[in-house]
Amino acid sequence: MNENKYLITGGLGFIGFNFIQYLVEDIKINPNNIVCLDCITYAAKYMLDKKINYLNKYNIYFYTYDFVKDIGVIENLIKKDNITHIIHFGAESHVDNSLNNPNLFTEVNVIGTQNLLNLAKKYNLRFHQIGTDEVYGSVDPEKDIVDETFKLNPSSPYSASKTAADLMCVAYYKSFGTKVTVSRCSNNFGPWQHPEKMLPKMITNVLQEKKIPVYGNGMQRRFWIYVKEHNEAVWKILNNGKYGEIYNIAPETNNLITNIELINRTLNILGKNPADYIEYVKDRPGHDLCYYLIGTKIFNDCGHKYSVGKFNEQLKETIEWYKIYLKN
Repeated sequence: MNENKYLITGGLGFIGFNFIQYLVEDIKINPNNIVCLDCITYAAKYMLDKKINYLNKYNIYFYTYDFVKDIGVIENLIKKDNITHIIHFGAESHVDNSLNNPNLFTEVNVIGTQNLLNLAKKYNLRFHQIGTDEVYGSVDPEKDIVDETFKLNPSSPYSASKTAADLMCVAYYKSFGTKVTVSRCSNNFGPWQHPEKMLPKMITNVLQEKKIPVYGNGMQRRFWIYVKEHNEAVWKILNNGKYGEIYNIAPETNNLITNIELINRTLNILGKNPADYIEYVKDRPGHDLCYYLIGTKIFNDCGHKYSVGKFNEQLKETIEWYKIYLKN
């Protein structure tokens, strides 16, 4: 019987690399059936030597091709390695960067995704798109029912590009029968995340005795999900999701907290006085006040259940990881 072979785009990025570890260590996928693709932008370069050492340890194939510019080479790779699944983590993802260079986000997140969809269509591959809750824009969790049918209202070039990519995936299913699913996740946190992102920036700044910049008044609310739990949900969708469907991946409800509350929790775990580290800065343009998701569909279709009451424990684990890795 032919074995599945998984092409992980963005496999040296934060969530993609964690997904590779999840496949190897938890699902026990044969590492020879995993292919890592990453063009190694600045984000993937974070702790790159440690990630490359991990791939080499398990003899995981690794390629540096760009799915915008090198799509012909990637097609040859798919044929040569008998790829059956593409899990598409690869994307430009930092909102601030999208405000400075929106064209790049359209090129990578829209055109790049369509390039891969064309290959999935041509070779009858299983394709999964990793999306974001930011496509829904700022919501009110007291009034809005943010399920997969909620209106799309992106506020930044980043979220607009991800919206377009999601819709292109669904269109390929409706038009061509391509075996596509899409997931939209809350803010991920955990090991290997680049310190440009909020939580690792807080942790690394405090460990280096630097101030923590807080946009506006810090009252923006976010849903937080541990990266491994997110990847568990992706695996469930890959195996049990219905083609052409979009699935929200949301954590337990008490993970919806303000940015300033998250900062205070982090500083408390580190044994620091907030007054010594918090620095309020000008809010960024189009900064959404709240992201929030309802994730019942993934339970109904895929049987995925979320952990309950582990947020503080996972936050402590993340802080400890950065404390260890920043020393080595």
